[in-house]
Amino acid sequence: MVASGRFIALRELVRWRSDGLLPPLASTGSGNGRCYYWREPDILIQAQTAYDALNRYGRVDAALIALWLGGFAVPLPRLRRAWLHSRKTRKATAIRQASAPKRAPTDLASALQQASLGIAAAFAPDAHSNAGLKYLEAASLRLGLVDTTATRQHWLLAQSTVASLADSALLQQASDEELLRAQHIAGQGLDFVWQHSSTDDRADIVNALGETVFLYALAMICSGQEIVLEGALHWMTARRPARSYNHDTPLQLRA
Repeated sequence: MVASGRFIALRELVRWRSDGLLPPLASTGSGNGRCYYWREPDILIQAQTAYDALNRYGRVDAALIALWLGGFAVPLPRLRRAWLHSRKTRKATAIRQASAPKRAPTDLASALQQASLGIAAAFAPDAHSNAGLKYLEAASLRLGLVDTTATRQHWLLAQSTVASLADSALLQQASDEELLRAQHIAGQGLDFVWQHSSTDDRADIVNALGETVFLYALAMICSGQEIVLEGALHWMTARRPARSYNHDTPLQLRA
């Protein structure tokens, strides 16, 4: 930790274990010769991620969520409580003046579409939203999708929907198996965007897109639409580029 510029006392690591930010220690031997250790191969990366999340958010519950979105195992009861607490402390989204459509709708379908996009555009984007759109547009361009208008529109709708998902009982109703499945699928999607981005740090992608991708994946699984996710994973696998991974970055989510 110190070698990476993260200074932390041993007692803090002990506290992190009790808070669920680090897994329990395994042990071997007996008596005075008993040895305690972590068997997780990416334990250092998890500790670095926890350190960065605590510095960013200043709260254990937010750090737990950040670890989960980053693909690390955290106690699921603690995750549910952390998400519930984050809902209570979430700042209300501001509304801004949105651009009026250039032409009037000609039928009910286009009117509903314009209304949905207009309301979505009225939500003032935060730093995460703007960063997420930037990474999605970069990935679209690398895939040869030159017109990013659709990407922007879909992102606007996604942000308005994810606000409802975050405030719903989704995490409380989902089973442990559904939570783990959604975490794995979200990790595959985040890896795909990262592999088509110019950033070296996967954490940048997770911070910008992690919550949105995870909540969408979980909502689709819980509502019986996992076949759509499987189709998306198949599409991404066929277009996954070769990329040299930074040794400090997890290669993929643990299932």
